[in-house]
Amino acid sequence: MSHVSGYQPSTNSGGGGGTTPDAGELTITSAETTANFNRTAGALRIVIVNAGFAGGGTDDTATVNGINLFPGDRLEWEARLDPVNNEFKYLPAITVVTNGATIWWHEER
Repeated sequence: MSHVSGYQPSTNSGGGGGTTPDAGELTITSAETTANFNRTAGALRIVIVNAGFAGGGTDDTATVNGINLFPGDRLEWEARLDPVNNEFKYLPAITVVTNGATIWWHEER
């Protein structure tokens, strides 16, 4: 059994606007695919792994926003808190071209 907890920003209507860290629920999505896919901007964290031929894929190099992701490699990005403005800097949209490789991905929003 695992326990997952986290913080999700909520809208702040005061001051300069933006998003202020606030305790809340975190939505976690994970999947495995050999098809190209996109993730919309606004995630807190994303992990993408090229599993190569595992799961019926090919042992080819995928690309993530134009960055090569070789079989066995992993990319991970996290949103950052701007401490001056107390606002999260969320992740941009992510585009994955699998070239037939099996991709495992995990996203937190």
